Amino acid sequence: MGKKRKNEQKERREFKAEGRIHRSCVLDADPELRKSWGWWKVKKWTVHILNRLYTRFGDLKLQNPENKAFAQHFQKNYAGKFLECHLNLLNALRMGDYLPDRVSNLILQYLSNSLSKTTMYNLLQPRLDVVLFEISLPLMCFNDNDQALWEEDPHEYVRKGYDIIEDLYSPSIAAMDFVSELVRKRGKENLQKFILFIMEIFKRYEEASIEIKAYRQKDGALLAIGALCEKLKQTEPYKSELEPMLAQHVFLEFASPVGHLRAKAAWVAGQYAHISFSDPNNFRKALQLMAKVGVKKLADVHFSLI
Repeated sequence: MGKKRKNEQKERREFKAEGRIHRSCVLDADPELRKSWGWWKVKKWTVHILNRLYTRFGDLKLQNPENKAFAQHFQKNYAGKFLECHLNLLNALRMGDYLPDRVSNLILQYLSNSLSKTTMYNLLQPRLDVVLFEISLPLMCFNDNDQALWEEDPHEYVRKGYDIIEDLYSPSIAAMDFVSELVRKRGKENLQKFILFIMEIFKRYEEASIEIKAYRQKDGALLAIGALCEKLKQTEPYKSELEPMLAQHVFLEFASPVGHLRAKAAWVAGQYAHISFSDPNNFRKALQLMAKVGVKKLADVHFSLI
């Protein structure tokens, strides 16, 4: 038994050493090369297949009689275990490790599809705040790749935001969809805390000096507010607070020294283009700020004014 235990300990040490070497190689490798490694291709296709299985057999109400037994078996014995594996993989982002964009996107799709199922949502709940605030929201923030593209070709940066193909690969879009689905399906438990978190980001940004403003985080918060527009336009007390929120935290970014924030503010304004303004001064303020920085095609943003 002593010899067996020593061998097991040796194997564990070797396994940990290999893991450290692998992690070091992953972190040091060229970003464009990493995603083509067989290791990640296997994970990508595994997650993709599991997503297809869950989409196909995750809802008993949609099953034909011949598939119902398998669907019940899948949900009872595997769907939750796959969710746990996905969460563990996704945690790599939180720890600063590498996870390919496509894998992140697929995992977040799986999580989004799980929100409507009570058993799956209950499994997700203990780690939901981590997924929401420490993974999804950071993914929605402006990052180094965005910065490189913005500097090289800002028109392409804007175009990608409307590219349907990006829905399949972008972790940011998948994170945005997850947040939208969460507040749509489970808004009672999650909408308020998420909005309070976003408002805290706005507050810290507003109070910070220009040298230390978290421009990238503000960009992500604006993306979140824009993504939730339909829910916020229909839900009190948020519906009543939209106008002052836009005036204080969105319109002012038309004059931001940071180009991508001006672009994101314009997008958010477009998302809320049809709300009614109770104070005409807010509408005028928005137009004046846009005119001041030379924003073109003001007619594309159709504000309703009472």
